[in-house]
Amino acid sequence: MPLKITFGANEIENYLRIDPGTDSDIIETLKAAAMDEAEQFLNTDFSTFITNPDGTITIIENEAPAAVKEWVLNRIAEKYENRGKPVAPDFSTLKRYRVIQFRGFDSKQGNSVLKPLIIEG
Repeated sequence: MPLKITFGANEIENYLRIDPGTDSDIIETLKAAAMDEAEQFLNTDFSTFITNPDGTITIIENEAPAAVKEWVLNRIAEKYENRGKPVAPDFSTLKRYRVIQFRGFDSKQGNSVLKPLIIEG
């Protein structure tokens, strides 16, 4: 699932201090790119997976934390202000939310499986 961040009407334009409707196609492209960068770095979409008694899995799509939304807004602004001049993203404020997959051993299944490791701080 893609990263879930809800933006209010004209929230991005207000953040960029531009009139609503100005460069809306460009802003949508920059928003999608910034959200993709965040999701690729974080390696999570903040969904919760619940195993039901019957063995099925229910996925609850959660909103990303406010700090992630703020990063995306800042990244959109950075990309908008520096159009034509690529700037490498600074992920330092997102590090505490990053999930790193590692290989573990599932003793029930007797095989190697990917398990999440949450890095904090």
